[in-house]
Amino acid sequence: MTASQLQQNNEDNPTNTLIPLPTFKKSGRCPLEPYHLLFHHKESLVEYGAFIKFGKRWLVDEFKFFEWLREHGEKGSHHNYLKHNSYLKD
Repeated sequence: MTASQLQQNNEDNPTNTLIPLPTFKKSGRCPLEPYHLLFHHKESLVEYGAFIKFGKRWLVDEFKFFEWLREHGEKGSHHNYLKHNSYLKD
């Protein structure tokens, strides 16, 4: 996502509220297990701005999270699995 796309997203959704990850999980609005996603896709979620680390806490921007999910959902939950386990490629 480019800087201009991020800026446009912020303009389209001025209420990009950050909520604590445990609150997001308990809310029932997260269709998947967020800790599983964080473990397997931390770099991508942080780069996209969907998850933000603040001290020891993780915060979620729901709007960006659902955009990230739509963009990366086809890849499944372990799309980097073979990248990290190269011995399985043989």
